[in-house]
Amino acid sequence: MGASAVYSPSGSSNELQFVNSSGIFDASQCIWDPDKVKLTISGSLEVLGTEVIVDTQHLQVEDTIIGLGTGSAGEGTPADRGMIFLLGGETNPAFYWDESEDEFRLSRVTNTPGDATFNNPEGVGEGGYQNLKIGTLNATSGGIFDSTSDTVLSDIGTDTFFYVSGTKASKGSAIRGTATFGGDVVISGSLSGGSPLKIGSSIELTGSAIFTQGLSGSLTHLSDGSSYIKHDDGITVSSSSAGNVTLSLNRSQLRVKKDYFVTSSHGEDTRLSVTGVDFQAISYDPQRADVYVNGQLMTSGSSNDYTLSGDTTGIEFKFGLEADDIISVITY
Repeated sequence: MGASAVYSPSGSSNELQFVNSSGIFDASQCIWDPDKVKLTISGSLEVLGTEVIVDTQHLQVEDTIIGLGTGSAGEGTPADRGMIFLLGGETNPAFYWDESEDEFRLSRVTNTPGDATFNNPEGVGEGGYQNLKIGTLNATSGGIFDSTSDTVLSDIGTDTFFYVSGTKASKGSAIRGTATFGGDVVISGSLSGGSPLKIGSSIELTGSAIFTQGLSGSLTHLSDGSSYIKHDDGITVSSSSAGNVTLSLNRSQLRVKKDYFVTSSHGEDTRLSVTGVDFQAISYDPQRADVYVNGQLMTSGSSNDYTLSGDTTGIEFKFGLEADDIISVITY
């Protein structure tokens, strides 16, 4: 039943009344409140037109689910869907579904209401992709943090769940693709790297470490510059740039034997220099020296047979020596 005329609000409720084709007033459920300057429609409202402009300060929608791209015929043809925030003098922030890429996007574009599709945010004149600040991001199928938009996890590896790249394909170039983690990084599984895997600072290991591909670089120094391997006399420590450490035994320094023939009488407690002996090399330790006089082993000590005089070759015997006495010294 079509209405042919609308009359001014009337009746006790100020209800808008429509005259139908029979000239009879129909109740419209449209009530005008002059005090609140408000029109209430109890039924549904369908607007069949090109554009609806709502020029209000506040818009309240009771529905918990809002449909975009629908009409009186139901769901519309698959295409882009989204919201645009209109800002004068700037590209417009937008949150939308990109049907061709099968993904949600947050960007700035030059689109306005009425466009059928959203522009490419990285196109000429567009505003690019925008930041998103959230709490916890719970990804169920993986995550990609990349400066390019064409990376997919399957291209990285069939078992890859999370991928980070500051700049894709920057290896070997002046552009560094860097991922920085400011806090602690906990790895519960295996850690594998490229060639090589470089760590700028020290590594503290609380458990064992296995290096299946070996180690490279110099391993001979600690953080303070000192050697991490200490050696005793007669042992030499050396390393190469490949990282291997070599321990060499200097047999010529490990055991030295010298014989000295006394040429004239020599008084007790008088320094005798035994040519070829180096007591400094054994830190003047009498436990590392055997001293013989005419084949008889002497005992060190101030109250015994001899003492080392404190220089590299000197011995002080507690008894006199005669010409042709033979002094034999062995150091270790």
